Amino acid sequence: MPSRNGSRALENGSSKPSSGSVGRGIACRLAFVAVLAAPLGAEPARRGVVPKVDACFTADLSAVEHEAARELYGFRNPSLLGVDRFALDTLAWIGDQAQIGPAGQGLAIGLTYSFPDDSVSWGNPEISLFGPNLLGLRFAQLFGVGDVDLGREYVRQALAAWTRDSGLSLTESPDDGSQIDTSTSRSATRGDVRIGGIELGTSPVAFNFFPPFGADMVFNTRRFFEIPTLSNPADDYRLLRNVASHELGHGLGFFHVTPCSGSKLMEPFVTGGFEGLTVDDRRGAGANCGDRLSPNQAPLEAHDLGDLSAPIVRSVVERSLSTNGAAGPNSTGEDWLRFTLSSPQDVTIIADPTGGSYFAIQQASDCLPDPIAPLDAERAGDLTLELWNGDATVLVDSAVSAVPGDPEIITQLGLAAGDYLVRIADIGPNDPLDGLVQLYDLTIDVAGVPPSPQAYAGLDKRIPVGQRCWFIGDFNSRALASATFISSIGYDWDLDGDGMFEILGDPRPSRIYTTPGDTEVTLRVTDTNGRTATHSIMVTAYEPVLALSAVSPSSIDQGTTTPIVIEGWGLGAFATLISSQFTSDGITLIGTPVVAPDGKSISGLSIVSNLDADLGPSNLTLEGPAQSATGAGVFEIVTPANPPPDPFNLLSPTGGLTVPSTTPTLLWEAANLADSYDLIVQVDLDDDGTPDATVIDESGLTQTSYTPPLGLLTYKRPHTWSVTAVNANGQRPSFPTEWVFRTPPCPGDSDYSQTVDFGDITVTLSLWLTQYPAGRSGLGDSDGNASVDFSDIVTTLSNWLNQCP
Repeated sequence: MPSRNGSRALENGSSKPSSGSVGRGIACRLAFVAVLAAPLGAEPARRGVVPKVDACFTADLSAVEHEAARELYGFRNPSLLGVDRFALDTLAWIGDQAQIGPAGQGLAIGLTYSFPDDSVSWGNPEISLFGPNLLGLRFAQLFGVGDVDLGREYVRQALAAWTRDSGLSLTESPDDGSQIDTSTSRSATRGDVRIGGIELGTSPVAFNFFPPFGADMVFNTRRFFEIPTLSNPADDYRLLRNVASHELGHGLGFFHVTPCSGSKLMEPFVTGGFEGLTVDDRRGAGANCGDRLSPNQAPLEAHDLGDLSAPIVRSVVERSLSTNGAAGPNSTGEDWLRFTLSSPQDVTIIADPTGGSYFAIQQASDCLPDPIAPLDAERAGDLTLELWNGDATVLVDSAVSAVPGDPEIITQLGLAAGDYLVRIADIGPNDPLDGLVQLYDLTIDVAGVPPSPQAYAGLDKRIPVGQRCWFIGDFNSRALASATFISSIGYDWDLDGDGMFEILGDPRPSRIYTTPGDTEVTLRVTDTNGRTATHSIMVTAYEPVLALSAVSPSSIDQGTTTPIVIEGWGLGAFATLISSQFTSDGITLIGTPVVAPDGKSISGLSIVSNLDADLGPSNLTLEGPAQSATGAGVFEIVTPANPPPDPFNLLSPTGGLTVPSTTPTLLWEAANLADSYDLIVQVDLDDDGTPDATVIDESGLTQTSYTPPLGLLTYKRPHTWSVTAVNANGQRPSFPTEWVFRTPPCPGDSDYSQTVDFGDITVTLSLWLTQYPAGRSGLGDSDGNASVDFSDIVTTLSNWLNQCP
């Protein structure tokens, strides 16, 4: 494959109120949209020029920034495409084997997804957006050490918004840690959609590759804390979830749409005013992958609703189903469903078109264009409704008389026991400007019994053995009967797969799986009518071949040396440790690794945490002779419960200063929590830049100043001084840790006896014509000019018998 790729970015701008917007908004404005004429197989003329790639920038780019964007991304101003409604790329995923084909097929697709380990090379090297994956660390920083899976579960639930409302299915796969690429070939060792994050500067918030080049997702990890967009806890981290949902939309082949009214997920700005998919997004999903019951385009494919009269009588409501135009490809202009009655019942079947009217058009640039007229989603097609016997040989009843946009209704009183088929079909005509997709809700009311809610546990997932596995049931589950809801106590779970609901009344439980294997986890929801529904996902607990899963203890105090045990799998790879790295500053690893015989733990090592080590979770990367592994947020640096003194500063004499006498007053700040101070002063006798002797060593000082007695400091020499604050919990060195000052000269004293006498003449003559480095002095150099010569004799005689200060 040529070295080119397609990605789309979401940019953060300022929040702004807009018509149709509810709540907060984070604006994304496109400066350019690439619209290239090069065929898919052609090599790009410029690095980073890619087929159908959008990237977002703030609206206020300077002329220089515009030109830089043109050079870096190959963007040029587009012509308006004039495509109203949801905006699809020409290529999309089809089938369940990661194939690429024409968009708009309206049939179910199945993809895999995975989370690469931290430190995996991630981003988009084609346009210089590249670095180590840090998404796991950000989740550990946001949700706590050991709870990386909680952050991933928020992302999974965001992806599940697509699977709940469309024919997309997503299953988590292993991830082999390979560098991000643009391959679409299915691999058993990594997902079709891989999800990571890198440091991207202030923008964009995230970007995603288009289906011809994979569907990998890249979060900007700086937007977690430095610019707290993705870490915003409002509405259960709705911005994080909507960004993830938005980016997957690009991975499914959807462009941005305008206007920027905060009413559609695929607008070029993400909002917290709603969550998940809206009408336009569901219609786009219906066009590319059908609704959630797909494929059900023929009697033999009919979705089976089961027996609606036994063991209890129940009604059914299916929201946001869709047809794909009267002449839709693959017979997607019709849907078939099956149900059974084991006893006669009064039955009413309703196919109710939905969607209303709204404005939408494919984005060209910024938040433009503004559509001239609304599209009529509720009348995009004309639905008919039919009731057939179980083998589709006898038409029992039909409804075709309602005008487009109005519900079609079939009522059968005392409908006999038996098997039945329901057919919903669009007979057209379809106005292309409104889009071909007709959304509708289907109701099969049996004896007036309220419908059950919809339970939705999320996506099939994977979790390493021994790590906490999180579940969220209240994002995508919903009540379907009017005037009902699911309260927080309406969520029960079977987390161990034994068929018993051991977790009651908890929408977000967690569990640690201690042995590898698959577990069918089931969510049961109960609405305020007392009606229940269940949904199951598969959880695969696994033992990685090579992984760092935990550090014990997981909390390390600042300013300590703490013996640790590293836990994981395949740790024999680090019996010889080449290097170690942390994502936090002020931390080092010391010791010799001792690997357990089963390769699941390493002892013999200690973490050394400086007093000023970065607080919070940190990654740990170990490198052995042949392999490396990173544990994401496996431990954290914390403030000690009984801390040492707080940081403090030296005040005077400052570094490089020459003091006026050999009895200068040394001053420093008071350190909070300090009980006393230790003072060290050292002298550099030969002026070579290295202290030679300690002349003051005072401990237990309670004041923040000290004046040396006469005779302790040597004149005309550098002196290094440092102070350490002390309490019962430890010590804290000053900032800076030391300063060097100079004492004044004593003219004539060549032998440093502090008296000018005959000894100085003797030393000068014995070292006659000695040269010292510029700026320094030494024995015999009584005038301090770095040279022992006749002027030193003159200086000594002129100061004869003087006492030095």
